[in-house]
Amino acid sequence: MEPNQIESRKAGKELVLMMQVDGRQYRLTAPEELLDDECGDDADEATRTAWVRKHLPGIVSAIGAREDGGWLKAPYNRIMVEEID
Repeated sequence: MEPNQIESRKAGKELVLMMQVDGRQYRLTAPEELLDDECGDDADEATRTAWVRKHLPGIVSAIGAREDGGWLKAPYNRIMVEEID
């Protein structure tokens, strides 16, 4: 499952994925602190985006956990999931 788009915020330090699953639209945010921990504080936007793409299955699992009340293993438990219109 691929995101509709990946946007950067905070000068590329934070990444936001827009995804549609089962007819519902979601915004998933990989916060700056998570990406700093996983990629390094000085990692550029390309490195952060590559990490997100590599870990997409775990990131997307945050949607299921939100809907089903499940638990996520670190670091995916730090992904913010919002259902949007």
